[in-house]
Amino acid sequence: MWNYEIRTYDGRPPSDVVVSPYVEYLLGPADPHLVWFLAVHTPAATATGGLRLSRRGGPTGRDVIGESATVQQLSVDPAHQRAGVGTALMRAAEGWLRDRPNLPRTISLGVETTNAAAIALYSRLGYVVTSRDGVPITFVSGDNHLCQVMVKRL
Repeated sequence: MWNYEIRTYDGRPPSDVVVSPYVEYLLGPADPHLVWFLAVHTPAATATGGLRLSRRGGPTGRDVIGESATVQQLSVDPAHQRAGVGTALMRAAEGWLRDRPNLPRTISLGVETTNAAAIALYSRLGYVVTSRDGVPITFVSGDNHLCQVMVKRL
């Protein structure tokens, strides 16, 4: 049985929510351009998954994508993976954007080219690899991994 509640925050979660170390790193101080989504496992009130969404797109592929909101990070505690948490977080972020017509109608993200499970998840949700002249748009992440850009029009 799915015992998670998706909660949205504009900064740190309330003190009654215990945050998994696998999620803690993506939280941060309030920022008007960021929104956080947490999958809170109930009834224990433990955040076992999180997603950080920027209301602004990144520079990589902007000439092809146009303006977009960007999933900056998605993380699920390994003990809770394969339970639909990542899917629920992505759908919550998409729904949040759909409810705000003044924000971009496109959502983008970067995914490591070797992360087959994440690429499969995003593909199932309707995201496609973005290309320029038939060549996938890629970039090197801050931790030196080759990533490709995937997008979905909402």
